[in-house]
Amino acid sequence: MDARRCTGCLLRPDGPNLPDEAAGRGRLRHAAWLAGSLGGRRPSAFTQEDIERLAEAITVVRVPRMTRLLAQGQPVDFVAVIESGQVELSRRIGLRRVVLRILRAGDLLGDTAYLRRSECPFHARALTEVVYVRLADRAVTDLVRTRPALAWALLTNLATRLEAAHRQLARFRRQDLRARIASLLLDHQDPDGGPVRLPQSTLAQLAGASRSSVNRILKDFEEDGWLQVAYRQVDIIDAEGLLREQRRWIALGS
Repeated sequence: MDARRCTGCLLRPDGPNLPDEAAGRGRLRHAAWLAGSLGGRRPSAFTQEDIERLAEAITVVRVPRMTRLLAQGQPVDFVAVIESGQVELSRRIGLRRVVLRILRAGDLLGDTAYLRRSECPFHARALTEVVYVRLADRAVTDLVRTRPALAWALLTNLATRLEAAHRQLARFRRQDLRARIASLLLDHQDPDGGPVRLPQSTLAQLAGASRSSVNRILKDFEEDGWLQVAYRQVDIIDAEGLLREQRRWIALGS
């Protein structure tokens, strides 16, 4: 199922019943955020004209929790950037559903399958209410061909994610399960210091472990005073404790 068939709603960036000028300013704000998100360390690479072209091309979409955004094996005809909320990527392997990654604000969705013109290799669903900025098929093609800054930003973003995946794989290979759980909790903590809004079953799949093993380790961390386990979330109380656990195994493996 693609975004056109999802149960979300399109947003006017400044709310309903506003003059076109106000709505245009809203689209410019979303486009400027998108440029900053894609630009990373080089947001100044986008000119004002680039941002105005982005504003003309984007659609801002809000979807409720549990909405399916992409389906494994289906074509992808858009690229999106998550503006808020969390999106779970999973893959069916036989009868098992394996969680691959959790996307958060600033992460891209659909770009690799779109650029390769291949079927989507995973399912994507909203774990929370999600707002994302969507570039449809024709808009992506036109912008990549005519806006070098955007094309370079997409390539840089892909390279950065590939490097991060290699670092995480190397880190996980030399960590025990306690250190992997500590790393995952720190990686998925709310940027504003809020809780990790993931159920234990998802944490277990991301860590490559059983739910019972993850539950035991979370209870150990809770007894150490580092966190508090709640329904479908973990509240981090002492991030330094988790960092010490993570660094202990990084030091041992270096």
